[in-house]
Formats: sequence, C-alpha cells, structure tokens
Amino acid sequence: MKLLYFADLHGDYPRCEYSLELIKKHKPDIVVNGGDLLSINGEPFIEQPKFIKWFGKQLEASGINIPYLFIPGNDDLKAHLPLLNEIENKKLIINISGKKTRIGDYEFIGYSYIPDFSYMLKDWRKLDDKNNNKLRQEVQPVISAPGGYKPIDNLEEFMRNQPTIKQDLDRLPAPSDYSKTVYVMHCPPAGTDLDLATDGTHAGSRAIHKFIDNKQPLLTLHGHIHESPLITGKHCIRINNTVSMHSGQQAFLLFDLEAIEDSLEVIPYNV
Repeated sequence: MKLLYFADLHGDYPRCEYSLELIKKHKPDIVVNGGDLLSINGEPFIEQPKFIKWFGKQLEASGINIPYLFIPGNDDLKAHLPLLNEIENKKLIINISGKKTRIGDYEFIGYSYIPDFSYMLKDWRKLDDKNNNKLRQEVQPVISAPGGYKPIDNLEEFMRNQPTIKQDLDRLPAPSDYSKTVYVMHCPPAGTDLDLATDGTHAGSRAIHKFIDNKQPLLTLHGHIHESPLITGKHCIRINNTVSMHSGQQAFLLFDLEAIEDSLEVIPYNV
C-alpha cells in the first residue's frame, strides 16, 4: 500500500496545490496530512475559514477518490473544526484525531496534542506528563472560541485539570495488531533526530517517545518541529522496531507500507 505523507502546510496555497499535484502524479493508495493545515499568523479568524473553504473546493474539484486522512495540529483553531467537519461530511477527508480507522490491512490512529510551551494558543497543548514543573507563560494564554479568542485566567489550573499527553495516549483506541498500525502524531518523540529545534533544544514529547518504545507500532508519522529534518538530515529513524518519520515543511514522503525504509522517496519542496 503506497502512502503519501506531509504536514505543516500552514495555509500555504501553492504548497497545498503542489500536494494535490503529487497525489495525481504518484497515485498513492492513501494520503496522510499530519496537521497544521492552517496558519496562525495574520488574522486567523478570517484567514483560516477562508483557507478551509478553498481547500474543500480544491479537494472536490480534484476528483481524488482515495482516503485522505487528517489530524489538526497546534495552529489549527478548534473554533474552526465545524468547517473541517463539513469537508469530512462530504467524504473528502477523514479526521482521525483521537480515533481509529482501518484501511485495507492497516489501522491508523491520530493524536493532535503537543506539550505546552509559553506560546499564546492552548487549543492543542497539554502537559506532557504529571512531572511537568510550574508553567512559564510570557503572553496571555488563550483558547479559540467562535468569533475570537477566550483568555485563560489561570493557566496552571487549566492545564492541570485536563489529562496529560501520557494519559491521553493510554486512552486512545487500541489497535488489533500494533505491527500493522500507523500512528499519526503531530508532535515528534523527544530526544530524537525528529524533534531538534533551531536553538539546539529537543522540543518533542517524552510521553510520545515512551509510548512508541512500549507499544512498538509499525510506523509513526510526525511534524511540528519544521526545521528538525534540515538540522539533522533525518526524515526517518527507528525506535527499536518502529519506524518514525517527519516530513518537515520542506518535503513530502512517499513510501510503501510493505517496505517503508527501502521504498522511501523524499520529494523536496522549495518553500
């Protein structure tokens, strides 16, 4: 089964059009979009709905008739999920965040949340685990709501009153066979060649790394830390028997699930 993977389109119209061109050219059996479809810059309550509507029309006009799996990323406002649901209702995409879906012999499970850092938007941010120390916040934290942002008055209380990433992962739908399961997780595993930021820090999730190490699925797909593949030169690593991949913002990954590493083709995109 041939799969085309990418993430972090961030409202880039030409790059989204290019992804559709690649689908038509390479004819994969399945497409996986690993989150951050939208951009948080500018006026997201204007630009994100505009892009979603355009994206839906492009998918419809393309005539693509293969499974297009999708998860939201940390910049995709929860307030706009109803618009993405409209696209899903037309059977143009399948949102697998927190869900499991079977395609052929394989099961796909999605997870959108990332560990919290001192950024403003908290829609898709949680504590990695209960060992997190006191939170640091440099700007007013908010969540998205219809029509605008809603401030979070007590970030410590907000974060500690919801499940951690570790707890979420333990509650995801269980696959029937981990060796035939693909996890699509926007955040990469911590302490690897997939989560290295420009400042030299590892910005991934400890909980996700431990989950992969313990469960050993066939494949995990990641995004979020755009620059990591450029810094490390790695789009693909192994965590024991699991293959873990990160497309970065500069490439699309095409491969066969029956021979992932041997068939991997990195298709560059010049941003």
